[in-house]
Amino acid sequence: MSGKFKSLQALVKEKNPQCIWTHCMIHREALAAKELSPGLNIVFTTVVTVINYIKMRPLKSRLFSELCKDMGAEHSVLLFYCETRWLSRGKCLQRVYELRNEIAIFLEEENREEAENFRNDLFIMKLSYLVDIFEKSNILNLQFQGKNTHILQMNDKVNSFCRKLELWNANVKQKNLEMFKHVDECVKTYKAEEQHIRVLFKTIENHLTILVKNFKKIL
Repeated sequence: MSGKFKSLQALVKEKNPQCIWTHCMIHREALAAKELSPGLNIVFTTVVTVINYIKMRPLKSRLFSELCKDMGAEHSVLLFYCETRWLSRGKCLQRVYELRNEIAIFLEEENREEAENFRNDLFIMKLSYLVDIFEKSNILNLQFQGKNTHILQMNDKVNSFCRKLELWNANVKQKNLEMFKHVDECVKTYKAEEQHIRVLFKTIENHLTILVKNFKKIL
């Protein structure tokens, strides 16, 4: 990692102007997975707003924790989203999804307008998709880390992930969501309107297309 050395890039280019500087594969993977379509970005922005509202106020945080305990939830706290930590997005979304019912009740008691989102089947289905896709992205990112890894192995893993994305997109077009366990469970559990189901599938198709394009750029 060269970030801790001030002006290292300029010093290297003084000796060799032809030197090419680029992000490491781990960073490039995180940037490729970061882009969201407008429909999914609204969901993610709302989630971050809710997390900050609860976590940044000690009283609200304690009240929410007590609510979770009273309802027998597996967890009693939310996780902050940190943009500089590559695995943070998937982890905080997972926790929000697991506590979605508790969050809905808490926001209703607080008279927050975001409560409507957590009672909206389309919003929850989009959230469940984000949980699934960032879980897969985090798995790929972790495979890049550790000892004895090199660029050829990483390149093969990105190639493989691109093929998976294309296969998943083909499956979604056939109305098959088995590879995304949370969203598949949501679609089967929620009695969603047919229009919402169509919007969901189109949203997933568009996002997978964006991911394929972005990941092919880092090869």
